[in-house]
Amino acid sequence: MFTLDVNTLALRIINAAAHSPERRFVVAIGGIPGSGKSTIAYPLVDRINALAGADVAIGLGTDGWHYSQAQLRAMKDPEMLFRRRGAHFTFDGQGYEAFMRRIDEPEVQFPSFSHRDKDPVADGGWIRPQHRIVVVEGLHALLDIPPWSTAAQRYDEKVWVDTPTDVAGERIIRRHLSDGVEATVEAATRRAEGSDLLNARTLLEHLITPTVIVQDTIAPLRALAPVEASKVVAATNAVTASKAVVA
Repeated sequence: MFTLDVNTLALRIINAAAHSPERRFVVAIGGIPGSGKSTIAYPLVDRINALAGADVAIGLGTDGWHYSQAQLRAMKDPEMLFRRRGAHFTFDGQGYEAFMRRIDEPEVQFPSFSHRDKDPVADGGWIRPQHRIVVVEGLHALLDIPPWSTAAQRYDEKVWVDTPTDVAGERIIRRHLSDGVEATVEAATRRAEGSDLLNARTLLEHLITPTVIVQDTIAPLRALAPVEASKVVAATNAVTASKAVVA
């Protein structure tokens, strides 16, 4: 297990992917609620593409596999499910597992999530042939409970965003207030404690062992020294492979 910053992680992923040109390289980024998964995942994708000099990586979130509100209403105890929405059992884990089984098809569609409508969107985006590296971020990406753990067998790199629970909890409360989910600090705190932090506890108790840890206190990418892409990787073949370039 390694503790890396995003820049070093991007280099590690590019070099590792170059040794497996016959299939896509899948990176899963997990962390507790409020840990900063997405704020690390998408800059990581940008950094990989900048180093490669080509659009070789794509990022997506597991939020697209939320059960819809209509599906939750049709299930047993919908009141509890809505209260705990975000817990692993409020997601279509089997659908996510099926997606991972198809990850090496030339083109794969994936869902996204509409925060305006609070529902998944089936046609969220496409993994295209040139995307040889797929970065998936999500609360349950590293959850050691089936079917999430079955899907995780396809990961090539398992990244854990290391954030103290108290820090993440404060972020969640602020997010609930800024998004208008709750109107008072007291209500936002109750929501965080009754859902988000319960999800955090489940994840920490059932965490797949990561291969890499990224500290929450990493330096912003703009502060990192640039790296010559020609010294790391050549342009990726649009159909089958990426290849390393020796400096």
